[in-house]
Amino acid sequence: MLKISSSYGKWEILEGFEPSLAEEIINFHLLNIKERKNILKIDYKRQLSRVFYEKKSYVVKEFRRPGPWWIFRPDRISWKNSHKLISMRINVPQVYAWLRFYDGRGFIIMEDLGDNVVSYILRDLKPESKKRTDLIKMVAELASHIHSKKIVYGDIKLTNIILKDHRLFLVDMDKIRIKRVIKLKDRAYNLRQIILSFPEDITENELLLFLESYSQAYKAILLSLVLKGLQAPLK
Repeated sequence: MLKISSSYGKWEILEGFEPSLAEEIINFHLLNIKERKNILKIDYKRQLSRVFYEKKSYVVKEFRRPGPWWIFRPDRISWKNSHKLISMRINVPQVYAWLRFYDGRGFIIMEDLGDNVVSYILRDLKPESKKRTDLIKMVAELASHIHSKKIVYGDIKLTNIILKDHRLFLVDMDKIRIKRVIKLKDRAYNLRQIILSFPEDITENELLLFLESYSQAYKAILLSLVLKGLQAPLK
């Protein structure tokens, strides 16, 4: 990780990602916000835009009021969480650079995964169609995979999950907790977030499918761990 200072502020940049490119991407993001174009989200805490540069696209996440709280800044926490999740083989966008801007704002430059938001895909599919049930199973397996890594996700609603290349990616890395033990209340917390973000026409059969798929995926993970343990030599 490269740490540098410039007229923009203090940077942490992924090795191989050019600082000059990072600065250009920030410039385009600021222009997007000014001209209200390529906007993905704006609220009082965050604003995100898509930046097109040299036949590639990036997403810039701007933390508008992160505060001066050193290692506890939410932009820094999100940056660190992203790399932690990637190291744990959780599908999240690649993050290229974090900037603590000279005026206190924070910026993260990340991979653009596109617009296939799971929440909207499910909404547009016919209830209990094969495509919709297959996607519901994938969401259940993702939740199971996260919990198998002892991760409790802060905001795992379906608007924060994107489908790309037949894989699901989590795109909000601001709040995660890695625990020694995942308890029933932790599972219920994340499963409830997902269920409440399902489309309004979700059927009882689809809800049961989601819960059964989650349970089956988790049992399969536990079984593989047990078998791996049996194959290991006794100490």
